[in-house]
Amino acid sequence: FCWRTFMLSSDVNLCPVGTAPVSYRMYEALQMGAIPVYLHDYRGAFIPYAGTDADIRNGMGWAAKFEDLDSLVENEISKMSMADVSERRRKIMQYRNSHFTPKGVISQVRKFLKQPASSDLQCCSNP
Repeated sequence: FCWRTFMLSSDVNLCPVGTAPVSYRMYEALQMGAIPVYLHDYRGAFIPYAGTDADIRNGMGWAAKFEDLDSLVENEISKMSMADVSERRRKIMQYRNSHFTPKGVISQVRKFLKQPASSDLQCCSNP
């Protein structure tokens, strides 16, 4: 089996940060329509499209510190129904092409450069 098969057969996918405070796996998950659980460390969370409808914390997935994972699983993830999983995946698919594919990201950057208010990108300091 390919890793993509396992990713899509799981209800949620752990997406830890790497050497930078971002998670490449989170972008892979979103591009495939899989539900991400973005895990960050002391450097803080780097959430694409933070504060917009395309923010993963807005009904698509979760962002948590590594040390909060047990609580997140116990209090939220383990209580998800199949309807909840389907709704999260539906929301991911709603934003996938316009925000999380290479073409969608380029489109968001182009909008930001031409008319910032028309894009979900925003300038922010590193976490």
